[in-house]
Amino acid sequence: MSGSGEKRRVRTKVKRRVRRGPSETVIRLLIGIPLVAVIGAFLFMDPPFQGTEPLPLEGREVRLNDQLFDLTPNTWVRLHVGLTGAWRGSGPAGVAFDGRRNKIFVFGSNVGEGDWDNVVHEFDPVILQWFSHERAARRASYRKDRDGWPVAGEERLQPWAMQVYDGLLYDPRLDALVVTARPKRNPALRWVGGIERHPVWIYRLADRQWRPMDPGEAAVVSHGGGSAYDAARDALLIYNRTGIWEMGAERTNWSHASSETHHMGRQNLVYDSRRGRFVVFGGGGDDRKLWTYVPGEQVGATGRWKGVTPAGDGCLSQGWVAADFDSDNAVFLLVTAGNGQQPAVAKVEGEEADAKQPQVQSAPATCIYDPEGNRFLKLPEQPPAPRVEKVLVYDPVYKLFFLMGRDEQERPAVWALRLELPALESADIPDVQKET
Repeated sequence: MSGSGEKRRVRTKVKRRVRRGPSETVIRLLIGIPLVAVIGAFLFMDPPFQGTEPLPLEGREVRLNDQLFDLTPNTWVRLHVGLTGAWRGSGPAGVAFDGRRNKIFVFGSNVGEGDWDNVVHEFDPVILQWFSHERAARRASYRKDRDGWPVAGEERLQPWAMQVYDGLLYDPRLDALVVTARPKRNPALRWVGGIERHPVWIYRLADRQWRPMDPGEAAVVSHGGGSAYDAARDALLIYNRTGIWEMGAERTNWSHASSETHHMGRQNLVYDSRRGRFVVFGGGGDDRKLWTYVPGEQVGATGRWKGVTPAGDGCLSQGWVAADFDSDNAVFLLVTAGNGQQPAVAKVEGEEADAKQPQVQSAPATCIYDPEGNRFLKLPEQPPAPRVEKVLVYDPVYKLFFLMGRDEQERPAVWALRLELPALESADIPDVQKET
């Protein structure tokens, strides 16, 4: 009896469960679907951009992070690490320093590998945090406008996601970021179709608005070209496979200053503010030479190229090299990813790589290049996350180099390094300022 009673009770419970099942299901759906949406939005949300409204340049309070002045010199110190799945801090991005606001801006993504980020990201050294200026555009918004430019965005105009590398600079005259890269590897080129020309993109920091600038007949927009701001002449300078292009203070026309080239793409054009010239790192050039460019006195005048063979530790690399100029010590800092044997790079976009191009075996390294002594110095420790491409920028306020990219766990991270040359000398490392 007890056994059958138990069975009846079990059957009764099952029947009751079945009878009230539909209402339970509806209730669970009503509760569960919003809950899943909320959890999913939290897990896959973009980095925060609320609370970072554009700041006026006049009358604002200048804040500093006093702790950054006390970092251990000549070593990489990690300042920030983000969440896995957040903004990737991709290597093909470009970086620019805004000395007016003392902020660092990054734009660009590895769209060829599925990263459709087309947003400006801002790093604030005061609070050591990233902020995104807006959300990435939906792929459905990628289109060609009436002028034939590739544009994205619905409520706000945005450029397409693209690999930028050194195709980003800050222009103090326009108070804007200038993007001279083009979305060569964006899959939207296939389904949009008919994209024949690409603009120079201007991003005004005062109101955070994008606008396309027509380059005219100037071939300044490229994939893997370098760009820099010439402070002595208040000029913008572009270096790609067609040569050197310059734009003067009027910011209207590009002049072809030189058709001479020595690099094949993904080069880093860095301005030496002490000597008024440019040095090119990476870019698949001659692995034995480092090339410098001295611009003409007037914007558009032909400049002078010079190839030099540096002494000291071997730090030249054919691949992408993160580099910037330390205006206080008058030397360059380089960070090479050390990807082993670099693949051949095509001389002309769209062509197959030249199998006869010399191959270079490069190890991860943090190096100093001293122009006066024309020599390299390799710092004792390797760069952080050495196999990942990064971007590097010098902040003259804190006298720090900021290195940005991903760590070994694919999280966005920021490191800093302060150069103190006397401390390197006392550590029995060769004098980087001694001429050879």
